[in-house]
Amino acid sequence: MINIKTKTYAILPLFLLVFLAFPLHLRAAEVYFAPAGRRFERVGDILRLEVRVSSNETLNAFELTIFYPPEKLKLLKINEKKSLINLWVKKPSAWPKEGKIFFTGGKIGGFKGDGLLAEIIFQPKEPGKARLTFSQESLILRHDGLGTPEPTSFLASEFNLK
Repeated sequence: MINIKTKTYAILPLFLLVFLAFPLHLRAAEVYFAPAGRRFERVGDILRLEVRVSSNETLNAFELTIFYPPEKLKLLKINEKKSLINLWVKKPSAWPKEGKIFFTGGKIGGFKGDGLLAEIIFQPKEPGKARLTFSQESLILRHDGLGTPEPTSFLASEFNLK
């Protein structure tokens, strides 16, 4: 016969695992490219990508570094006009030879939900795969008065160019 104390010790680790892991997953923000990279793009066409953020927490600061393959994609323009960021510390800047884009800014009053950070316009240069990624140093901060880093998934995207 199993006593109640033994049952409690057996169930407690499972309960703690579910209780602690599940809320963290729900609270994490995501930064991603839209549309996602399931499409085929033709060389010479225009590829418009939105850099978006989605969060259940209120956020107010964004610092992103994006990498793209300059041998596959020609950067035409970075558009921040419709961005949710309304206080730019550093407007989007590009280093086309390195395939790097950087920007940092904030949202006065904070932001919660799904919104646009910037639009990037590329022109595919040659066939193959083009993978866009975020630097590991990219950072999102909560609107909590403390500058608390928000746990964030920075989602890469890959495009097939033909």
